[in-house]
Amino acid sequence: LGAPSRRSQENTGLGERIERIYQANRQVYGSPRIHAVLQAEGQRCGKKRVARLMRERGLSAKPRKHRTRTTDSQHEQPVAPNLLNR
Repeated sequence: LGAPSRRSQENTGLGERIERIYQANRQVYGSPRIHAVLQAEGQRCGKKRVARLMRERGLSAKPRKHRTRTTDSQHEQPVAPNLLNR
């Protein structure tokens, strides 16, 4: 076995770059966003390649936390007048 192939060396460098972008964005960026950042920086690579390298490194976007909004009808604020008598 000889030295690592050029492609595997590129994957290593690209993987490190992906990891930096992922960490810099609070671990919420998935492969589409990371791919977009790489494109903007001038790095040419495919979406599936980014997704594969992320998977190999165990990186996945944290899901958004949804906040449940409820109605507070026991407030002290003034209520708008019923102008239309509905």
